[in-house]
Amino acid sequence: MDKPLHIVLKSLEKFEIKNCSWLSAHDVTIEAPLLQSVLIVQDRESVTREPRSCTIKFSDSCMKEFTYEGYGSISQSIVLSNPSAARYASVKIMLHRDGSYVQETGSRTCLLLKQFSQAKRIEFHESEVLTQPNMIALPRFAMLSHLDLGVITGDVLLSLLQKSPILNTLVLKEISKFDQELLNSAAVPECLASSLQVVKFGRVYGSEHELFLAKYFMENGAVLERLYGFKKGVSFAILEFYH
Repeated sequence: MDKPLHIVLKSLEKFEIKNCSWLSAHDVTIEAPLLQSVLIVQDRESVTREPRSCTIKFSDSCMKEFTYEGYGSISQSIVLSNPSAARYASVKIMLHRDGSYVQETGSRTCLLLKQFSQAKRIEFHESEVLTQPNMIALPRFAMLSHLDLGVITGDVLLSLLQKSPILNTLVLKEISKFDQELLNSAAVPECLASSLQVVKFGRVYGSEHELFLAKYFMENGAVLERLYGFKKGVSFAILEFYH
C-alpha cells in the first residue's frame, strides 16, 4: 500500500505494536481521541528487515505514557499532531546498543523529545545518541521533574539541566568523560538553585570526572536533600551512590 494510511480508533486507550513492518512509504496516521498509552517495540531483526521508513502520526490523542524500545535507532519518525495534549506525560526511550548508530538516529530522537516538552518524567537509555549539536534543537522542558539517563556526556548533561528549570530528581547510569572547565565556566542551571533534591549515580568507578561532578552538585545544589528521613528545607545535602 504505497499511499498514506489513516486509521480511526475512536475508543482506543492503549496502543501497542511489536516488531511491526509498515508497508506504506508515506504517513500512517492513528486518530484516537481517547488514547493515553503508547508502546512501540522493535527488535534487532525487525529493524533489519524494515522495508520502508514511514512517519507514524498520532492525531487528537491525550497521551499520558509513551514507551519506545529498539536496537540502535528509532526506525520511524514519530509525530504528535498536538504535542500540548501530552502535558505531564511520562516518556521512556530505550535504545539498545548494536553498533548501528547513524546520525539519523539522533535526529529522530530529538524530534521525538521535542514533542514532549511538557512531559513530567523522561527516562532515556541509550543517551549517547544525543550530541551537543542535537541539544540546540531541544526546547525547554518546563514541566520536567524526573530525568533518568543512561550513559551521558558532560556537555549534554549540562544542556539538559539548563533546559529543565523545575527538575526534582536526576538519575545517572554512567558519566562519560567531560571537560571540567565547561562546568566551571557555564552558568549554574536554574534547577540546582531552586528544585533539584535528589541525584543518584548508577555505575561509579571512582574516576576523577565522576568525583568532580559529585563535587559540582554538592557545591551548587542549594536544595539537595535525602529522599527519606529529613524534612524539606534542611540546609545540607546527601548525594547517594549505587553500585
